[in-house]
Amino acid sequence: MTQFESAYHEFTKRSAGVVFIAAQKIDGLFRGKEHIHKHAYPFPVLFDEKRQVTRAYGVYQALGVDTLNLARRALFVVTSEGTICRIAVSPNQREAPPFEEILGRRGASLAVHAPADAPDAAAAVAAYHRKRRAAAARVPLPLSGDDSEAGALALLGERAPSELERVATDRVAGLLALELVREEAVGRAVDTARRETLPADGPPWVVIVARQGSADADDTAERREAIRRDLRGLAPARRMRLRGDAQSVDLRAVAAALPDDADGRLLAARIAATLGRPVAVSRPFVAAGARSAAEADARATLEAAERLAAPPAVARADRLPAYRLLGNLHNLPEGERQARALLEPLLQGRPDVRRERLATLRALLDQPGLAEAAATLGVHRNTIAYRIRRIEALTGWSLADPEVRFPIALALRLVQDD
Repeated sequence: MTQFESAYHEFTKRSAGVVFIAAQKIDGLFRGKEHIHKHAYPFPVLFDEKRQVTRAYGVYQALGVDTLNLARRALFVVTSEGTICRIAVSPNQREAPPFEEILGRRGASLAVHAPADAPDAAAAVAAYHRKRRAAAARVPLPLSGDDSEAGALALLGERAPSELERVATDRVAGLLALELVREEAVGRAVDTARRETLPADGPPWVVIVARQGSADADDTAERREAIRRDLRGLAPARRMRLRGDAQSVDLRAVAAALPDDADGRLLAARIAATLGRPVAVSRPFVAAGARSAAEADARATLEAAERLAAPPAVARADRLPAYRLLGNLHNLPEGERQARALLEPLLQGRPDVRRERLATLRALLDQPGLAEAAATLGVHRNTIAYRIRRIEALTGWSLADPEVRFPIALALRLVQDD
């Protein structure tokens, strides 16, 4: 049981529950109850007094060289569905079950590099395969976000590695671990994509992503489910399918890109209006296996857009570099101070007047014409024209001049309020 306890942490790191079953009486010769109370093991210990469990699992041994009415020491891995997926049985009572076979500590070699100009390379590889400890250095490959190991990068040979070799091996090990995790994630995503049913009106399809939760006090599971029902009502199932559930961090939808909405922006705008917060839409894709990559692009686009002081209602994946560029404007040395200096004439007067001037400028620079700018602000076109003349008179700018419009647009990104 001591050996089993030493491996307990390895099982819990793999999100496995642990139960120890002893084939003996709780108050018998070996004083099981007293032993359990004395040691306080971190896992439950059950006593199979009539040997029913050990018989059912095929490890009961009535008589042996070192056994009498006991169970052979064994380890069973049982899935959540009750299926036995791994078994390790010790050859006698003195040895513990081969935990390493279950935990995968001695995995197969993924790759071996033996330089042709190294005379002892072949011998070192052979020695390592015979005995895994025959390595000059061994650097664990950490799992992402975990303290456990995904394997190791080993330097073979009898010569102790130099300091340069140790530093290089540490760096290569980190890159190799990332690549292994990436390949595993891509493989899982591809397998999932193959099992999923995409909307029948596609291809092509797009992925739309938004934050499912909010900071509101009424952000409950019931409210999320109600919102998801509302979203399903925006388009039939053959046009759009929601992924995940109400507990997911992101709200994800796969939608068919129809001829009248080839990039999915119109449907994305309706989703944004329903949610009351920004959404991101991926580039269209035509292969079902590309769904996971499109979802990753949409999620990255949403994250970049959310860093903007005034994120668009629908962020487009094809504009991701632009969002990242604009999001980094605040990192410019003296950027905000210079922006306020440029806009200084507009930042004078009452707060409501200052806000009106900045809103008018943003509408003018963000929209293709006066009519669209007026519609954005909900005012008449003549009102916009009057405000622009007042701003030009106040500042001395000519807002038709590209050399003026560009720095003003950047300044407005940095100065979102007065």
